[in-house]
Amino acid sequence: MVTKLSRSSDPIDQYIKEHSLRLTSEQNEIIEKYIEMLDSFDEGQFFQVIIQLMGCKRCMEVGIFTGYTALTIALALPSDSQLIACDITNQYVRQDIWKKAGISDRITLKIGSAIELVRSNGLIECVE
Repeated sequence: MVTKLSRSSDPIDQYIKEHSLRLTSEQNEIIEKYIEMLDSFDEGQFFQVIIQLMGCKRCMEVGIFTGYTALTIALALPSDSQLIACDITNQYVRQDIWKKAGISDRITLKIGSAIELVRSNGLIECVE
């Protein structure tokens, strides 16, 4: 999926893209390779704000694909937090980028049924 922000010529979207997105080099590395299939970058940044405002410490992402949003969420979490990232395959997951960003210890990758993972992981404060 090409994101609205990446293909838009709307002046407001362009302003957001040029002035308000705060992407790390690791996020940009994933974007460069998978831009056609990623969610909205501004949406990911919005998740970061919500996670920080709520003081979340345990989050879950269902369907992680490359791990871009998992990276984005983990960057917003305190160092003693946990993100459970689940998918049915790890074929495209860029765990190397998580390590490079220094947040791999906050992410637990689970391969399997999200329903079973939710049932077995107790209280989750934020699910994406």
